[in-house]
Amino acid sequence: MANTLSATLLIDTLANTAKTTLGARLAPLASFTKDFSQAVYTQTKAVVVPVVTGGSTTLTNPTGFEAGDSTESVVSVTMNHYSQPFHVTSAQLNEQVKLEDLAAKNLQTLAEKIMDVAMTPIDATNFANGSAAIAQTALAVGDLQTGWASIAKSPKKNLLLDGVAFSKFLPTSLTSFGFQNGSPALGFDAVYLNTRWTGAVSGTYGFICGPDAIAQASGIPDIHPAVKALMLESQIVKIDSLGLSVQINVWGSVSSRAVWASYDLFYGAAYGADGAASGYRLKSA
Repeated sequence: MANTLSATLLIDTLANTAKTTLGARLAPLASFTKDFSQAVYTQTKAVVVPVVTGGSTTLTNPTGFEAGDSTESVVSVTMNHYSQPFHVTSAQLNEQVKLEDLAAKNLQTLAEKIMDVAMTPIDATNFANGSAAIAQTALAVGDLQTGWASIAKSPKKNLLLDGVAFSKFLPTSLTSFGFQNGSPALGFDAVYLNTRWTGAVSGTYGFICGPDAIAQASGIPDIHPAVKALMLESQIVKIDSLGLSVQINVWGSVSSRAVWASYDLFYGAAYGADGAASGYRLKSA
């Protein structure tokens, strides 16, 4: 008799694959201001995300200590429901490896969509402050230093690079300096590999920014109790490294006897603050 994959193990597999795949592919989202929650929303939803842009006035020889307010910019972020459905046959359910491979590929597709949305605010209007045309293969430390200086007042400075540009700064020998994706390096608080720039203005392959450059929000789609009762399982998994939550749904089709699964979430991103001070584009054109 063939081994079967229980409902609990099925959900655990889908959840663990989501954590590992989305945690890696969406790591650059940690560069931006985020308001990620498990709040339930229905279709298009606009939420207000506070972006801290300044501290209160420093007091000199104060006689009272309850004076001053930090400066916040209120950014409206429109979220949309993104769903990644896929189905598995009964034969695939009997082999966990095949299920994991199917889930991982669909999660990669979902991650690309989310990154497209996250990159959309990076255009020539919001972030007119950018490099001259520099090919990825010609990018040098001096170019990064120029971008770093342009956002010097930002409390945190992050660097996102595409694969070709990122590889320029990998170690060339066992004794040369190297860094890991998401680690501090080259004077930045974090350096991220981002292989998806479709949403940004054409020619962009890198972004030097503070957290206030882009505001993000996320949530969970609503499912009517009558529909949820017909599902095998509906569960929320949190990507701990980002604080981002994703809904996992599994149900069966009586007509085809296929088992369907989907990853669902609400997500949105918007321009967050003064482009000249918060973001610098690296571009090839």
